[in-house]
Amino acid sequence: MIAAISLLILSSKIEIDAGLSYLSFSLQSLIVVLLCPLLGPAKTIVVITIYLLLGWAGLPVFSSSPGGAELLQSAGLGYLIAFLPASLLPGVYKTWWRSMAEMLLSHICILICGAVGLILALSVPVLPAIRDGALVFLPGALIKSALAATFLWAVSKYHSPTHLPS
Repeated sequence: MIAAISLLILSSKIEIDAGLSYLSFSLQSLIVVLLCPLLGPAKTIVVITIYLLLGWAGLPVFSSSPGGAELLQSAGLGYLIAFLPASLLPGVYKTWWRSMAEMLLSHICILICGAVGLILALSVPVLPAIRDGALVFLPGALIKSALAATFLWAVSKYHSPTHLPS
């Protein structure tokens, strides 16, 4: 689990400028959607919870969002809150297409919660929040979903397709 938390922290530091003053594109969600199929639901809940607690304690584990109390008024709040339910949506690997659909559903959950977070935390109007908080990140979500599904497909070639290593 320490390796999973470390990988999640590392993925948050790999950022691409999205052209928005308050958000950037990171690889956090790619790791988030892979956790449950690889670790199972119980360990995934522990990993995500520890990750969030570390950030809320003020450690610099999040992407462009601050930690501590400042997080409550940051652009990343909705995305981070969505990590827990979104991480549990992808289940046991069955087929590439089903895995892709589950990964994309998880990413959409993160994007919708992120847009809602922009509305609530920063008072961004609804349409700009949807455009800048969700739609602009949809192509990246598609790419990350395909990468995650392909990774699980490759792992399943070496392990039972109904139970990935935990």
